[in-house]
Amino acid sequence: MFVNKGDKAVSNCMVHWNGNCTVVIDTETTGLEPGIHEIIQLSMIGLDSNLEIRKDIRPLNIFIKPLFPERWTKEARNITEGMKNVQELGAAPEIALDGAFKWFDRLGLDPGR
Repeated sequence: MFVNKGDKAVSNCMVHWNGNCTVVIDTETTGLEPGIHEIIQLSMIGLDSNLEIRKDIRPLNIFIKPLFPERWTKEARNITEGMKNVQELGAAPEIALDGAFKWFDRLGLDPGR
């Protein structure tokens, strides 16, 4: 399936009624309060028209180094138990953001979608 998006074409993609491609997004955070707690893991998967994972776009999974690790709540630490090394091994937030934009570029979508 191809959907024209200006000068781009979205192929093999589950397309919503308004022309957007379907992407599953999952995050892990240092807590539940926006503006206080941070995203420390971002995962995204593109789906095809059968709601299967697209084979032409690799899933994105980025661990992000928190700028304020002291704000990481006990409850969030319990949920993210396997992410103890994110402070040392996680990407800087600006690098993670750049990686997310590059991943979206590979979908061939308009920037505002």
